[in-house]
Amino acid sequence: MMTICSVILYGGLLYYVAIAQKWDLAQWFHRFKLTFVVTIWQKGPEGRLMVVAGTIALLIIIEALIVGIGGAPGPPEPPPPGEWVPRTGSTTFSDHTNEGQTSTLDPALDDLNVVAANVTLTWTDNDVAEPGPGVTPLSPKNQPDTFRMFVFLPDGTQLSDVAANDPTSRVGEIRITVPVQTDGNLTGWSIHVDCEEAGDVVGPFGRVWATDDGNAWDLEIEYTYLEWVVPEA
Repeated sequence: MMTICSVILYGGLLYYVAIAQKWDLAQWFHRFKLTFVVTIWQKGPEGRLMVVAGTIALLIIIEALIVGIGGAPGPPEPPPPGEWVPRTGSTTFSDHTNEGQTSTLDPALDDLNVVAANVTLTWTDNDVAEPGPGVTPLSPKNQPDTFRMFVFLPDGTQLSDVAANDPTSRVGEIRITVPVQTDGNLTGWSIHVDCEEAGDVVGPFGRVWATDDGNAWDLEIEYTYLEWVVPEA
């Protein structure tokens, strides 16, 4: 089909260009000992049709000799025998999120067939400190920071949790478990970290001694992925 279309398009283009440029095509055919082509062409519409059909047949024969005559493509080869073996890995991220802002993470694990994960967000509320002894008779206290974490899965499922850090140790943690995917994997998933509230240092009668604009955090992803393993021969 491609050969036929090429003959019609490019042959027709060459024919009309030759007419526009006043080229003597008959003289060219005589020069290459193809006088019979001119004779057939001059017999009228049926002669021209014979020339076009003969040209297409000749090109198809040449194409078959060069490329080869093949049938329909065969079925794809089956994958080598093996089995999916679960593997584990981990990766970490660090960032800082201001109060009322959101940080978006791309786990960048799309090259692996990740099917499950444990996502852990941790932070230490140490961005501001209370005034030292003697500054005020009632010691101001640093209020906890509150974070919320979202995990958006490729199938549209949304997992989330929220927590504030411990006021004494100032350590906060959010852990979300992504269950094993029964259909597909986690390619295209994303993680959002929201700093909902950065607690200020507040003294007696609600006086703010120092403001907290946000907090740094660390995020660890422990994931399970499947690897196709072919047994050794």
